[in-house]
Amino acid sequence: MAIPIGIEGAILNSKHRGHRVVVEGDERSGGYHVVHWWEGSRGLGALGAFDNWVETKGDLELYFEEAGWQMSWESTN
Repeated sequence: MAIPIGIEGAILNSKHRGHRVVVEGDERSGGYHVVHWWEGSRGLGALGAFDNWVETKGDLELYFEEAGWQMSWESTN
């Protein structure tokens, strides 16, 4: 599964349907922050926003696999 970095997406299924997601690279650690928030709030600083950190690209893929999220990513064009 290709998970884009820095591109916003929407969760299409699960109890988090409608939440927005963005994966940000962490330059300091080399890991990744997975930030998701309720539709209507905006980004990590917003009420209802959550973030998780994973160490590697493999961990990132496993995170999304375990979450079972079906994603719709914004176009990069």
